[in-house]
Formats: sequence, C-alpha cells, structure tokens
Amino acid sequence: MIDRRIFLQLTGGAAAGAASVTASAPAGAMARGASPNLAQSLVQVGDGIISPLADPLRILGERLALATDGRLALRPAGISVHSIEADRLVLTFEDEFADREPTSHLLGGSPFDASAALLDFSTWLRAMGGQAMWDEAAARAGWKPLMIGRLSRDDVQVWSRVPLHGPSDLAGLRVAASPVLSSALKKIGAIPTAIRPSALLAAFRADEIDVFETGDPAVSLGVAQEAADMRPHWYSGSLAGTDRVLSLRLPIAVWESLPPSDRAILEAVAEDTAAILRAVRSAHVPLLLGAIRRASERRGPAVPASIRLGLAAETATLLQELDAIDPVFRNARASMSVLVQLALQKSAFDWEYEPA
Repeated sequence: MIDRRIFLQLTGGAAAGAASVTASAPAGAMARGASPNLAQSLVQVGDGIISPLADPLRILGERLALATDGRLALRPAGISVHSIEADRLVLTFEDEFADREPTSHLLGGSPFDASAALLDFSTWLRAMGGQAMWDEAAARAGWKPLMIGRLSRDDVQVWSRVPLHGPSDLAGLRVAASPVLSSALKKIGAIPTAIRPSALLAAFRADEIDVFETGDPAVSLGVAQEAADMRPHWYSGSLAGTDRVLSLRLPIAVWESLPPSDRAILEAVAEDTAAILRAVRSAHVPLLLGAIRRASERRGPAVPASIRLGLAAETATLLQELDAIDPVFRNARASMSVLVQLALQKSAFDWEYEPA
C-alpha cells in the first residue's frame, strides 16, 4: 500500500499539507541532532518496490529544529487537500494559488513560453529579484511564500486511454492536470477534471477520467500494475513542459512577528530543504521509473512537443490579459523571460577571468 501521507505531501500534484509554527524551549533528541529514523522515509509501493521519497514537512521541521536547537518547530495540523487555511502554515504546489494570485501561474507550471523549460527558479528567486516580486504578490492575499522544492517536468508521467499525437487528440477527453492548464485545455476542446491526487488511479480505473498527469511515480506504478488490462499509453514529462514550485506559505502576520534572525533561519532552512528534496528525487525517482517500465513492459515516450506548444499558444492570451491588469505579474514574467533568453544565449557566459 502507498503511504498516502508521504506521497500526498511530496508528489501529489495539488496536494496541500497544513501545519503551524511554534516556538518552544529546546527539547527532544531529534531537536538536538539525533539521526532521523530511516524507516519514516521509506514507503512500500508494490511487490518489493521501496521508494525512499521524503516527507517535506518532516524534513523541514527537523532542519528547523536543528537550526534553532528546538526553539522553533513545526506542529503538524493534518492534511488538507484543495483547501487553503489562511491562519496556518501551508505546504502546496503553486498552481493551487493561481486563481487568486496571477504570479502563481508562473510558479505553478503555466507554459508561458516554449522555452520556459530552461527557467531556473532558484536563480530567478535569488538573483533576479523573483522572491521580492513573489512576496509582493502573495502579501496582497496575506501570505509570505518560500520555495522548499519543485516538481520537475522530467519527473512527471502522463497516462492516456488513447494515443496522443497532437492537441486535437485531447478534444473531448476528460483531463486531470495542473489547474493552470484548465483554460488552455478548454480552448482545445478537452474537459478539465479535478481529481484528488490520491484518487487518480481509482478514477482512471473507474473510467472517470481519460488522461491524467502525476508527479507521483507510485501512482504510475499502480497504473502499470493494476490497469494493465486497459493497456494505457504512458508518456514522460508534463503536459506544460515546465516545473512547478513546491511552496511553504506562512501567514504574513506570523512572518512579521518573527525577529529578523528567525526569518533568515527560515529562509535558509527552506533552501536547505529544497536541496535535500532535489537530491532525494534525483537519486530515487529513476529507480521507480525503471520499475514502471518493467511493469508496463515498455518505455514512455515524451509528451508530444505539439501538445506542449498548443497549450502554450492557448495560454498566451490569458497571460497577456494578466500582464495588462497586474504590474507584479508583468514584471515577474518579464524577468523570467530575460533569464530564459540568457540560458539560450550560452555565449553570454563564455568568458574567462583575466587578473589585472
């Protein structure tokens, strides 16, 4: 059985986990640097298949306790799916905020440019003023956001009942994908369908959806093993072809109540957590994908480029409309585009330092 808590919080697409920040006196061996129990980060996902994917809230909480000798800690408050509670710290993919914060379109996988796959969110946030723009956008809704990870397009799997060759193949199909794609999917005749990440496999098996994408390889392994009679078509990579930011959001009042030193600690711990999650996924997701190939007896080709380009084209109008009404969004998209262009122009970095 899949450990729903761990997978939902790490790779379940639009899953959100809630918690609160508390300050307390130093306590507990874990807070003082004891090694975490390895068994907590192992999940059984099939016959002999072990996935050491990590629970990001647990990692974040442990690192925060270590950094402050237990003075700051996270107090879990359960798991919330498709609900954002403004009085709690929230862990979620940014596409969940896109309907109320336009900037989250850019952080939630919206295909704003055919070359957006080259975008480096970490560089944008730290060196291109991205964090300040994200802060400004989120503050209007009462949040302070921090990136603690991202779901790479390379880690996502798409499953379909029918072969997919181009955008027209999605017409009339019920598609469960990132919410930021809903408008574009409607324009090409598809039917966006909201399904809880933990219910994707059951919905596909019950013929409630025709196409879905998931960043949870355990779900894909389940399709390969349990839905073999349907001979589903497997494609690697997301429909949008861009990454999605996994964000930690604190109520702005909580953030502003913290002294500058604690804010700096939280920012550093968030960055550290992102590095840990990136290492965990790069080490273990390929192993799970190999298990999926063996279970499905084939390798998933990449999502057709024409589909990604088609969705990007249909998204263009929406992004232009957001440009016109939201200066923060306009500035964020412009700076992201500059970073993408710099990545395309590799010659811009072909220089050598010559000491005087």
